Amino acid sequence: MKSLLHSAFWICILLWSQKGVAQDGSSIRPSSIFSNHMIIQRGEQFKVWGQGQPGDRVQISFQGQTKMQEVPSSGRWLILLKKPQLGGPYKMTINQQQYSDIYVGDIWMAGGQSNMEWPVKSADGFEEELQEDRYPQVHYFRTPKQMSNQEVDTLTGGIWKKIDRQTLADMSAVSYYFAKEIYHQTNIPIGIIDHSWSGSDIEGWLPYEAFENFPEWQEKAKAYQSQEFDQEAFDLALKQWYEGLETEDQGRIEDWPSKQDQWSTWSSIQVPGYWEDSIFPDWDGVVWYSRDIEMKTLPTQSCKLHLGEIDDDEETYFNGQLIGATTGYNISRTYDIDPNQFQENNVLTVRILDHGWGGGFASDSMDIYLECSDEKQIISGNWRIKKGADAYPAQPQGQSLNNVPANRYNSMMVPLFQQAMTGMIWYQGESNCGRPESYSEHFHDMIRIYREQWGKSFPFLFVQLANFMDESEPGPSLWAELRAAQASVLDMSSTAMATAIDIGEADDIHPGDKKTVGLRLANAALAIQYDKNIRYKNPQLASARLENDEIIVEFKHIADGLKAQKPDNIPAFHVKLEDGQYKKVKASLRDNQVFVQIKGMNVVELYYAWSDNPGTLDLYNSEGLPVVPFKYSIPVD
Repeated sequence: MKSLLHSAFWICILLWSQKGVAQDGSSIRPSSIFSNHMIIQRGEQFKVWGQGQPGDRVQISFQGQTKMQEVPSSGRWLILLKKPQLGGPYKMTINQQQYSDIYVGDIWMAGGQSNMEWPVKSADGFEEELQEDRYPQVHYFRTPKQMSNQEVDTLTGGIWKKIDRQTLADMSAVSYYFAKEIYHQTNIPIGIIDHSWSGSDIEGWLPYEAFENFPEWQEKAKAYQSQEFDQEAFDLALKQWYEGLETEDQGRIEDWPSKQDQWSTWSSIQVPGYWEDSIFPDWDGVVWYSRDIEMKTLPTQSCKLHLGEIDDDEETYFNGQLIGATTGYNISRTYDIDPNQFQENNVLTVRILDHGWGGGFASDSMDIYLECSDEKQIISGNWRIKKGADAYPAQPQGQSLNNVPANRYNSMMVPLFQQAMTGMIWYQGESNCGRPESYSEHFHDMIRIYREQWGKSFPFLFVQLANFMDESEPGPSLWAELRAAQASVLDMSSTAMATAIDIGEADDIHPGDKKTVGLRLANAALAIQYDKNIRYKNPQLASARLENDEIIVEFKHIADGLKAQKPDNIPAFHVKLEDGQYKKVKASLRDNQVFVQIKGMNVVELYYAWSDNPGTLDLYNSEGLPVVPFKYSIPVD
């Protein structure tokens, strides 16, 4: 009898344990962060979460552990497993779904805007990377782009990818070189979770409460937070507005103008100029431009199309074929056109996406032309124009997608806070250069809030903006002010800055040298997180003093000393005089000090590399790291 009761008891337990475990796994939906090739964070409790039907059961098996849980009434489940063992590959089972090629190592978050998102295929050295016979244990998860006016706890998709010759091209270049170097130095599998978004302001990565001291932003936050929000309609409009066309896609996006309308629905506009000033006031989003180009003689060699500067982003088509695309305003566009693409009558079409303020062609009329051999055909003047998709779908009037508080924090950061991680790399600021005065406080708040959400003071490593635009004369610089605001967070623990002031490109807001940036970030991580003896800090201003007709400048973090190819003529120093004028000054390097000549000048401020683009620099420490740009106010007697 006792034996019979004992057997019945265990049969009941077995039946109870199987309750709700769907044989096909359809009722249990783990977060998309769990997939084949995933990296699991070492040294921390392993959390697995997802959604399911209340009352159903989810069962997880991993590294000899098996745990089971009933889905609560909320429909959201969370199971905690012991700290996993380093290494791999491992397998994991969630109900009937098996995941493979799993490694336990370190996860680094990669955030920011386009220079973090910039893929390996578009950066310098891509072909060289493809020649490698093998790739390190680097895996990559691209967080889906989504926005919301309310906090959400679920990602809309995404899978982990093992980096190989097929997947390398689309990975963030900065994070690839960063992760690859850390793996080579530590032999620890590295996972990158990339949540960057091109063009994004820092305000979108902050929660609503971060704007309590900013009345203007608080008003925007209230308007956005309180509106009726149709997520499905918003996502559709966002895709139409933002994603654009893949280079190889000939299918065209939804707002591609119909060829059948024969231009009947198009208006006319004079190029150059901004459409807000004439035909489409207060319109931010997609606008299509088009014009005919007749060729008296068909070219036999490649021609160059010059469009000048365009505000903001653009895709250009010649006879319906994509010939080029550029992201960023104030960048001059020049594209090659194959002679085989020409016919006697041609159609040039330009799709322009404006994020805010003026949109359209920003250069002079003579800068917009087609050049074939030695002949120029000016193509400014009268163009056709037509509206495309709205830049502000499902949002209050006058708020740009990139200019709305908390929109990315709510939907792209909140779902990641449960994910254990090691640290974060960050490359952002270009979109905030127009208003650097609030960036320091926002940047401090962002780091503080993220650390609170993850429950630890993880390493936060960031890139100081590169030099950009034409080499500028001494004077005020918003880019320099933004760089200083970035550097201000170095007063927080476990932060580090990779200065890029020496590797930018005057005519490209996306410099091709992403490898140097990734390696500088990696060296900071190796020193801070992995206890490697690496001198990763850039030389910075330590002190300055006025003696007779010189300002004597001393630096910290010089490693084995400062160096310059021309120590008697150090470029990029200038001063501000009492009368408000700016003037270049001569500076020389002696015994790791810089001596700035100011004889006969009434100087109030000293600057180094303090401009949008200071040009060629020649002051480095022995580790090959450039001196950080600085501004120094002369003390008043």
